Amino acid sequence: YYTAFGLRAARLIGLADERWSSLAAEWTSWSGTVDDIVQCNCLVVIARMCGVQAPRLVEAVKAHLAVSSRQHHDIYSSFLTMVTFGLLGIDHPAISTAVEAIRACRRSDAGYADQSLADSGLNTTAAAVAVLVAAGAMAEEERQRTGDFLAALQRPDGGLASHALVTEADLL
Repeated sequence: YYTAFGLRAARLIGLADERWSSLAAEWTSWSGTVDDIVQCNCLVVIARMCGVQAPRLVEAVKAHLAVSSRQHHDIYSSFLTMVTFGLLGIDHPAISTAVEAIRACRRSDAGYADQSLADSGLNTTAAAVAVLVAAGAMAEEERQRTGDFLAALQRPDGGLASHALVTEADLL
């Protein structure tokens, strides 16, 4: 996670020269286990940023995704799974399962919240929208209502709050 962010920052400020990239590329040959979707996504992002073909890493990530993509523990994991499959150039094999799980998380205010949360939030709604739109599973009425939910989160300064009860925009 931090390596991926650090490499992005290094590239933005012109630090990510050949040395940085080759060291980071070396790191992607890591032979540990891939434990969660955040690790999968970060390792794939690092490999792509460094221009590395890491077949062992890709196979480990694919193996983890093959199992976890059918479980969809939460909206954000479903979103990261979809993004990671996309980075690998692979169609999400369980996108319909993800869509069903996300639909179950829609709240009456047209936002989305994970099963453990009562209130809709900006992050979960944005992640849900990304998956639903990518899957071609968001009807016009749903787009409109969810758009209204998101618009209601915009604060006078132009930023968006993390959820309806927050009075100020959130930069996190």
